[in-house]
Amino acid sequence: MQNSPAWLGADALNSWHICLFGDANSPHTRRWALEMRARGWRVSLVTAR
Repeated sequence: MQNSPAWLGADALNSWHICLFGDANSPHTRRWALEMRARGWRVSLVTAR
């Protein structure tokens, strides 16, 4: 897309985005994040650690 910010990349605006809240060291949270990435989603993780 012509108007998209360069740091996002062209594919970032064409993919799903999920924001997870949880402990980044938790196997469960990591499993969810990795699975969503494998499906082509953009993943953000908000954690207190």
